[in-house]
Amino acid sequence: MAINTSKVVVGGIAASVVNLALGFVAFGMMLGPKMNAEMDAVVPGASAKMMSGSNMVMGLLGQVVMAFVLAWLYAAMRPRFGPGMKTAVYAALPVWISGVVFYMGYMQMGTMSMNMYLTGAVVSLIITIAA
Repeated sequence: MAINTSKVVVGGIAASVVNLALGFVAFGMMLGPKMNAEMDAVVPGASAKMMSGSNMVMGLLGQVVMAFVLAWLYAAMRPRFGPGMKTAVYAALPVWISGVVFYMGYMQMGTMSMNMYLTGAVVSLIITIAA
């Protein structure tokens, strides 16, 4: 059975909106100041550099691409697992694991504490499943 591309695009757009909105609230407003303070304690001015225009655009584009991959994975898994939350969680887990592994470098370099990294990982899991 072929994947319905138009529904994947609509799902990707919806997932992008949810992902960007929840990410802004969680990481921009709630966790952002603490993350910036931890990063600036190690490398002064690093958080301001990360919040520059081009870096913000690249980060937002990465989140949109991730949302479309999430929608595509859900569409690919749906014939086997059926529609619903269980399939959404199955689709979200590989995307979330990839992100957790990708951002692990921040903790390993010392620009983020273990507590902040784990908090961000749990929050991103919730956001990824919601998207």
